[in-house]
Amino acid sequence: MTEKFADTVRAVSHERVGVADLEVGYKTALGSRRSTLFAGPWLSSRVEELEVEIGDIGRDHMLLGDPLILNSRKVGGKKHRLALPDTPLVRELQREMDEINGWLAGADIEYLFCPVSDGVDTGQRYLRRVFNNGSLDLGGRLFHGFWQGMSEEKRLTGILVGGEPVVSLDFAQMALHLAYGEVRAPVPEGDLYAIPGYAAHRTGLKKVINALLASDGLPSRMPRGTRAHFPATVKFSHVYQAICAHHSPLAPLFGTASALRFMNTESRVIVRALLELKAKRVVALPIHDCLLVGRGHEGLAKEVLEQSFRAIAGAEGRVEVERSSLEARVVVEKSYLEGMSRLPLKRGA
Repeated sequence: MTEKFADTVRAVSHERVGVADLEVGYKTALGSRRSTLFAGPWLSSRVEELEVEIGDIGRDHMLLGDPLILNSRKVGGKKHRLALPDTPLVRELQREMDEINGWLAGADIEYLFCPVSDGVDTGQRYLRRVFNNGSLDLGGRLFHGFWQGMSEEKRLTGILVGGEPVVSLDFAQMALHLAYGEVRAPVPEGDLYAIPGYAAHRTGLKKVINALLASDGLPSRMPRGTRAHFPATVKFSHVYQAICAHHSPLAPLFGTASALRFMNTESRVIVRALLELKAKRVVALPIHDCLLVGRGHEGLAKEVLEQSFRAIAGAEGRVEVERSSLEARVVVEKSYLEGMSRLPLKRGA
């Protein structure tokens, strides 16, 4: 393909073929433009005749390469792709992803708004698991689905799965639940980021805790991006001591670069849930620790996610459901009206 690509482009854009129109790129001192292909007269007429839409165009997932990517450690801020070992584990991970990608390739997934102006290609649904630091035990999140780069509101209002609007099923406070699962300690009740004495600084506390889990070694000052969330008089040592006091079972994990390990557990939870939902004929679209499903499958998907978390992480995970702001308002209004209808009416009302 690489060697013959230029010849192929010239052939399909020949005036006697009419498949494509070619606008050759250029470079000047004032700027440059890439060569661009447009639909030619023959192709345009066939598209119109057959009523082809963007949603009809897909990809043969069997031709899209290995669904696993193993990256090296970063050296000088750069990483490179490593060859995968030929082991039973790798073959099993590939089989799982082939099953998921084959299922998504034939799924009924639509986008309601203009895909061209929004840069949405519903055929881009071939997922790859990306592992880090040369280890299949680190990272492993699923990437490259068209829905992953969209805003939450665009996803919830624009995507249809099986003709239904989607809801988002998201694990609440995932990293801390995984940490408690790893140390086999019960998860405290309530908001895990609500540290006594710092209730007004929840956003900053969340960032500090996640940085403590991600960093290789304990920081001596506020981690990058967290200082602005605390008054200048608050010292990092005081915040760290409060976190350790509130989450004492997790203190040994701080500064041990646990985040990539937790991402691996998280990804295994999601893969297990995707395969379980496929077995039940339910299409789900993953976004790291979250799934999008048609709203008719909300209850089943929530149950499957929580079961998968329990089986993989050894702890209880709490799944929260998010809808589009419009749908959420309809649900609230419907509940309100149903509640009003059950109230006893006064005489003459």
